[in-house]
Amino acid sequence: MNEDVGPAGPLGTRRVYTLHLDYDATGEGVLTQMLVTVATSEDEARGRFWDTFWQGKAGARDYFGRGLTVQLGVDRERLAAWLTPRFLDRLEVRASQAGALTFSLGWAFNLS
Repeated sequence: MNEDVGPAGPLGTRRVYTLHLDYDATGEGVLTQMLVTVATSEDEARGRFWDTFWQGKAGARDYFGRGLTVQLGVDRERLAAWLTPRFLDRLEVRASQAGALTFSLGWAFNLS
């Protein structure tokens, strides 16, 4: 295998990733965080997620890491629950043209 090629294409190629964390510990509290970003690897995208939502919070990667999902491209299906089709169209265009992009969306609530 060519060392300059990874599973998503040539190493160093900038790609769009959607990262999503959905957490509910007790059924009363909910935490949702989403990030769309341009990165050269899934690991870089994951790092950007943790820096965006959890910078300086020791243990967050270990505690929430199992629930973090990463998808290549703009995950329109998941984001469509919260964003309009027109917004998603614009996000896809911007992400495909951008050298750097970070779009984050997050919320938490507790019903107790």
